[in-house]
Amino acid sequence: MKIENKITNTTEQALNKLKDQGFFGVSEAFEAGISNATLSRLTAKDIVIRVGHGVYIHPESNISPEEQDYVRACSKFSPDAVIGGISALFHYHLVEQVPQVIWVIVPQNKQTRDKFYRLIRVKSIKKIGIDKHKHFNITNIERTIVEAFVYENKIGMRTAMGAITKAIKEKKTDLNKVMKMARDLGYDNIIKKHWESIIGALQG
Repeated sequence: MKIENKITNTTEQALNKLKDQGFFGVSEAFEAGISNATLSRLTAKDIVIRVGHGVYIHPESNISPEEQDYVRACSKFSPDAVIGGISALFHYHLVEQVPQVIWVIVPQNKQTRDKFYRLIRVKSIKKIGIDKHKHFNITNIERTIVEAFVYENKIGMRTAMGAITKAIKEKKTDLNKVMKMARDLGYDNIIKKHWESIIGALQG
């Protein structure tokens, strides 16, 4: 990276370190040799991109737009917020259509008028079946499938059935793991209600 007349060689070297790191925070920028004031100037010039509260990336980092959106969502709503629903299904390649909004599991008191987000508001976010990535959380594949049935009124039964069929046929998971997750979450009765249809879809 070479940005003429915009940043010093020292700052450029620091940015190259952070580019390889991916997402970084204020403290990590400082450790690399970039002060808060410099970070603010770099952000204002779009040399560094702010993707969430105290979270930044280098524009040349190998970070997908999808992950950037996930970081923004979790930063916006809560440290406990979890990417789920259609967004998680897409993340695991269980649906083909790119979601037009980011689906986020959030505490019940969270609300938004931002049409870029679809909130799944719950009394308490269960800690089971969550993959913790740097700066964002996402439901793992088994929990994502189980909750597709739990929230089928929002997601659609056809989508839920397609997701479990695709995941198992492509050996991304198996029925035993899905059922164990359903039991751990307390949703096993919901999966059992659709058991015959699931087996029929897998044999089809």
